[in-house]
Amino acid sequence: MVKNSSNGAKLGFENKLWEMADKMRGHMDSGEYKHVVLGMTVGSCWARMFYRL
Repeated sequence: MVKNSSNGAKLGFENKLWEMADKMRGHMDSGEYKHVVLGMTVGSCWARMFYRL
């Protein structure tokens, strides 16, 4: 279901994104999962930085 937000934008994908994130996370606690995501983000940034050199 698509809802209008307070600024008039039509939104509908947020629930689907949360469902996919919960499915990927599995039974891991969200506080623990943030370390996984942070590590992947930092690793990706480092890889791009070193690839440019």
